[in-house]
Amino acid sequence: MRVLICSEHFPIARPTLQARLPHDEVLTCPADAVLAALPGVDVVIPAMARVDGAVMDAGHFRLIQQWGAGLEGVDLAAARARGVWVANVPSSATGNATAVAEAARQGAPHPADPYQADRAAGQRPAQRRAEHARPHAGLRLG
Repeated sequence: MRVLICSEHFPIARPTLQARLPHDEVLTCPADAVLAALPGVDVVIPAMARVDGAVMDAGHFRLIQQWGAGLEGVDLAAARARGVWVANVPSSATGNATAVAEAARQGAPHPADPYQADRAAGQRPAQRRAEHARPHAGLRLG
C-alpha cells in the first residue's frame, strides 16, 4: 500500500506513520505537487491540501483519510460520486475541540503545553482538563 501525506509541514508525520506501517510506503509532497505524486497511491491524507474531483480523477486511490476533524478541503460529493471513501478523526473524543474553544474565548494563541505549570506544581493534567472543560461544556463556536 502507498500512502501520500499531502504536506511537508509536519516532518514527524511520515516517519511516525511509516513506523506503524512497516510493510507499506509512506510518501509526502507539498500541497502544490499532489497531482504529480498520485501515481500508485492507495490512500491520500490531505492535511491542508484541496482534494477535489480533478485530484480524484488524476489518481486511483480509494480512501481519503484526514488526520483531524476538518474535511473542508475535501469535495465530499465528488468522492461519493467516485466511490472514494472519506474518513476523519472526530474531535469530540480527543479534547482538542475544547482546547481550541478555550483559546478562542481567551483571544490568545493556544500554548504548546497548557498543563506544563500544573505538572511543575505536581498536579495531574487530566484532573485539570476536566476542571477547565466544565465552564465550556455545550458551547459552540461559529
